[in-house]
Amino acid sequence: MIVTFPASYRHDEPFQPSYYEQFLLEKVSSLELQIVLMTNSFKKILDIFDKSQPVSKSGQIVGEKPVTRLKRTEFKELSIDGIGVYHQIIKQHNGKKQDLFNQLIKDGFKFYSQNEEKQSLRTFERAVTVSPKNIALLTFLGKILFEQENNKSAEKYLEKAREIAPNDEKLLLLSATIYADSERFDEAKDCLDSLPNNADSAFCVNFIKGFVLFAKEEWLNSLKAFQECMGVLPCAESAYLFGCILYQVKQDELAKQVLEMAVKFDESFADAWFMLSRTCLNSSEKADAENYLKKASEAKDSRSQCFEFLNGKKAFPQSALPFIGSKFFLKGSKRLSELFKKELNKILD
Repeated sequence: MIVTFPASYRHDEPFQPSYYEQFLLEKVSSLELQIVLMTNSFKKILDIFDKSQPVSKSGQIVGEKPVTRLKRTEFKELSIDGIGVYHQIIKQHNGKKQDLFNQLIKDGFKFYSQNEEKQSLRTFERAVTVSPKNIALLTFLGKILFEQENNKSAEKYLEKAREIAPNDEKLLLLSATIYADSERFDEAKDCLDSLPNNADSAFCVNFIKGFVLFAKEEWLNSLKAFQECMGVLPCAESAYLFGCILYQVKQDELAKQVLEMAVKFDESFADAWFMLSRTCLNSSEKADAENYLKKASEAKDSRSQCFEFLNGKKAFPQSALPFIGSKFFLKGSKRLSELFKKELNKILD
C-alpha cells in the first residue's frame, strides 16, 4: 500500500499542509492506482536500459557517435531553423542604418567569440536600439544575459520578443527556463503549457516541468515529468534525477533500482552513490548503505553536492539532493545544470 506523507517529511524547512495535501489524503486509492500504472510503464524503461548498449566510464554509450559542439569562434555556423544566427539577425533587420547595424552585429559576435562579455553585451544592446523588433537578436541577447546569470535583464528582452512573436517555441522555452531559475514558477508553467509537443525539446521541457511542479507541490505530476526525462534521454543524470524523485515520494525500492542504473552509466557519480545509501536507511541493508557512502567518498567528481555532507559540514539531508532548499532548479546540482544547459543550447543554437 502507498502511504501518503506530509510535505515536511522530506523538506529542510517545515511548512503548513496545503489544501492539495488534504486532497491527496482523501484520494489515496486513486493515487495508488496511478502509481501502479506508472510502475508498469517504469518497468518498460528498465527493460530498455537492461537491453541497451554497453556504457563507458564517461557515460557515453559504446559505439555511439560523439556529439560535436561548435566553438564560439565558429559563430557563423550556429543556427536558428537552419540559418546562421549571425545571418538570421542581419536578415530580420528591415529598417534604416543597415551598414551601422551590420557592423554592430559583426563586432558583437567578435567580442562574444573572444569571451569579451561586457563589450559584447553593450554592442548587442546598441544594435537593439537600431533594430528593436529583431526576434533573433532579442532571443540571442536574452541567451547571453542568462549565461551571465542576469535573469532580470534577460526577462526584459525575452518579454519584448514574445510581444512580437508570442508562439515562438525557442522564446517560450528560454523564458520558461529563466522564470524557473528565478523561482517565478507560475510564469514558467504558463510558458511550458503554451509549448506544443516536440521531440527535440522534450527533455528540456520535462526537466523544467519536473522542478516547477515539485515547487508547486504537485508530486505525482513532477514524478511523471522526470520519468519522461529518463525515457527521452537515457543517461546517468536522467536516471539519477528520476531515482531522486522516487525517493522523495517514498518509493525507496524503485528509487534504488533507478539509482543503480545511474551508477551503471557512470561509476564516478558520487551523488548517485550517496542517494543510493539513503534508500537503504529504512531497510535491513545497512551494510549496503555504508558501502554506497564509501563509494561516494571515493568518487572523484568535483560537481557533486554530497561532499559537504560527507565531510561533516552539514547534517545529512532528509530531502533528495536535487531538491534541497528553495533554489534547486539550476543552482543546486552542477551536474544536472550542465546537462540541461547542454541540451538547451542544442535547441537554441
